[in-house]
Parts: sequence; structure tokens; C-alpha cells
Amino acid sequence: MYLHKRTNLITTIALFGLVLTACAGSNPTPTANCAPGANSIAFLSNRPEDNVGDDLYLINGDGSCRTRLTQNPGGVSSPAWFADGKRLLVNYPNDGLYIVHTDGSPRTPFPSLGMVRVYDYAFSSDGKHLAFSAADSSSEQHHNTDIFVINADGTGSATDLTMSNSDLKQDYTPSWSPDGKQIAFLRGVVNSDHQIYLMNADGSNLQLLKINFGDKPSTVTTRNVPNFTPLSWSADGKQLAFTSARDATSQIYSINVADALKDAGSEPTNLSHNAFNDGGPSWSPDGKNIAFLSDRDSQQRLQFHLYIMNSDGSNAVQLSHSHDDFGEPIWVP
Repeated sequence: MYLHKRTNLITTIALFGLVLTACAGSNPTPTANCAPGANSIAFLSNRPEDNVGDDLYLINGDGSCRTRLTQNPGGVSSPAWFADGKRLLVNYPNDGLYIVHTDGSPRTPFPSLGMVRVYDYAFSSDGKHLAFSAADSSSEQHHNTDIFVINADGTGSATDLTMSNSDLKQDYTPSWSPDGKQIAFLRGVVNSDHQIYLMNADGSNLQLLKINFGDKPSTVTTRNVPNFTPLSWSADGKQLAFTSARDATSQIYSINVADALKDAGSEPTNLSHNAFNDGGPSWSPDGKNIAFLSDRDSQQRLQFHLYIMNSDGSNAVQLSHSHDDFGEPIWVP
């Protein structure tokens, strides 16, 4: 299993790859007749025999048109779709943030956002803002991370929405509601439990989402068990999907957001419900399907493949069948 660049926060899993001839750091030309559309899923993949990092790919929801978008010796991480569905913001380790174009045109640099270290990010559906998690300036060891918002093109000054004086608090994995009015995110303390919180887009009205898990209510992931990214909203904004590794294996759950804001809380629905590890849910833009990762059909545990299932958890279909590892599926907006 490949760990996200931030230790003890986010587990990311690397994905499948294709062999293409390209210069280091260049963008391969997309496969003909495979232009991204409403059925496209971006993901990361790593071919073990390549002995390099993860690269970015596209695939259709029916498993067709697997297309490589990056070929970088050091790999890439943390892809996020722009609202136009034609570009992705991607982190190139030791090189910074870049915009990757799905038409195969050269990558273009993205502003550094003025932060020591940026971890994960998401664009609002109207394309106007970028939410991201980064080490707060008050965090001497960069243990403390806050959620910030900035213009979608990276210009201007970032606003810290979850400012804290604690050097141990970690806010991460921001996820915009479909209407752009709220941001869900994970909050925890180093080496302790993590929960899901919801706030308005300006940082006001911060609330814990109450999830009726029984023991340790609302705890999504427990000490020393990292959480899979990301949080994912249903198209109608009524449900939120996430992964919990609080038990023996990681499973994908959904909650009713309105219920989770009430004192009684929301009953979590286990969508994957099996003895294997599932994670990284991403809801399709029409709300009918969820892309996710699982090791249920792998030759070894924690070797993940890409799947889709109905939004109620039924009819899981494997999209990848190679020996590569997969990670961070994100459905086009």
C-alpha cells in the first residue's frame, strides 16, 4: 500500500499503467477517440516492473479507453478535476503543482499557493474556488494542517477557514457540496481518532457529522489506522460517502447529511460490506454509480483494483484486471 505524502493522514493506493514512449515529465498523447466525457474516471496507476512512481490515467466507466496522461519518473499524486472536466490539478513531487490537460497538450505550472506544503485539494462546482489542506504557518513541525480557500486559478491570498493554535490538529480532505455552499472535511489529532466535519464555504457554522457507529460514535478512523481519500458527495447533495478502517478491514459507507446534523445522528450504510479492503469512493456525476478501490479479487491483500458499483452498493464490477496497483479514482465532474 502506498502512503500519501502526508504521514499518518491519508492512505492512497497506486494504480494501473500502460507502457508508452515519452520523454521524462512529458504528457503522452491521449488515445484516439477517447476524449474525456461524463463517464470518465481519473486515477493513479503504478506498474511494478516500471519501478517508478504513480502516473495519471483516464478510463471510462465501462472499462474502455484506458489512457495515460502523465509519464514522470518520480510519479505524480493528488489529482483533482477542474470544474470544466478538461483539466486536472496534479502534484509532481519535488516539482510542485501542475495543470494536466486531457487533450495531451503540455502541462502548465500552477501557483505554489504560498504554502510550505500543500496536501490535498478540490475545486468548487462553479469553478471559482479551490479548497486545500496545508501546513499552518503556526505549525513548527508542519504537523498541524488547516483547510484554506483561494481563487481557482491560484491567485490572490488564501483564507484559512479552520485556523487552530494546536500543533497536533489535522484538517484534511476538503470536499465541496454540489451547490458549493458547504465543505466537508476530516479532522483529527495526531495518533488519535478522526471525524467528519461540515462547515459553510466561508468557514462559519462548523459542525460535527454525527454517525451512529456504536462504540466511539462519529469516529471514522481510529488511532494508527489512516483513512482512504476522499470524501464524496452524491449528486443531489443529500449523502456523503467515505471509507472507515475502524474495524478489521476498510469499508465504504454512506450517511444522510441532514440526519448527521441532528442530535440523533445518521445510521451509516455499509455499501461494500465484505471481508476485504475497499476504499476511495467517488460518486458519478449522475449519482447512479460509485467508483472505488478493492483488493477483493487480487492475488494478495492490499493489491488494489478499480471497480464501480451502483450507488446502493449492488452490482460491483471490476474495471481493471492487470497486476498493477490502482489509487485515487475521481469521476469527472
